[in-house]
Parts: sequence; C-alpha cells; structure tokens
Amino acid sequence: LISNIALFIVYFLAVQMHFSALFYPFGLIPGQVLGSFAIWQLFTYMFLHSTSGVGHILINMLSLWMFGSELERVWGPKRYTQILLASTLSAALVQLLFTWAIGTGAPTVGASGAIFGLLLSILLMGLAASAIEALRQRREACRKAGGDGGDRDA
Repeated sequence: LISNIALFIVYFLAVQMHFSALFYPFGLIPGQVLGSFAIWQLFTYMFLHSTSGVGHILINMLSLWMFGSELERVWGPKRYTQILLASTLSAALVQLLFTWAIGTGAPTVGASGAIFGLLLSILLMGLAASAIEALRQRREACRKAGGDGGDRDA
C-alpha cells in the first residue's frame, strides 16, 4: 500500500512537471513486452495508477487493504506476497492476450488485476472450506449409520 501511494504521488508530480515519460517504460505496454522483451513490465505496471483522478488508486488501495490484509493474516507475509505476484503476472498475461486479440497496444496500469487474483483466492478458499466441511459431515453421517465413512461397497 505504502509503495503504491508513494509512487502515485511521485508519478502525479512528474506528470504535473511534464516528466511522465520517465514512467512510460514501467506500464504494461504489449509491444514492448513482446517486441523488446521488457519483461519487468509484467510486474511494474501494478505500481502505476492513472493520474487523471484519485478514484483509481483509492479503490485499488482500499481493495488491497480489505482483502490483502485478511489473506496476509491467514497465509503469512511470504505466501501472501507469492500469491500477489502470481496474480499480478497472471493478470498481465491475460491483458497481453486480450490486447493482442483485439489488436491494440494500449498501455495498462494499476493493481486491479492483482486484486481480482486475491478475490479469486478468497473464493477458492471458501469453496475448499465448503468441500472439506461437506466431506466431514458425510463421514460423520456414515459413522453414525454404522459405516466407516469410506466409499467401499458393503
């Protein structure tokens, strides 16, 4: 959160002073990633946000705080960082595929893709917890009925 907000302020000031070109190589630009092998863009784009208003960064940072802090508490900082980076990379690859499919080279910035990856993680954790609970209840019901909870035919 802090790095995103600090970089937004620096980027905003650079735009105001007409130095925004310094940040251009860090957005996700399909032609540069694929043509010039600028693979750092697969990760750096998430730290840049639109300077046309503060809504983009506010929503991203609020979402990152709401969902990310809970996942970091559950998983720990190392695993959380791994999932966040995997989400960032996955979103970048999907964006590259999409821009290639529609034939545009528009740059992408923001943490929205990474945040959607975190939301998917929360969904999958919930589905896994539901499945585990359903299996536990089934096993308990089988034990009460005199079975051992397995799937063997009697």
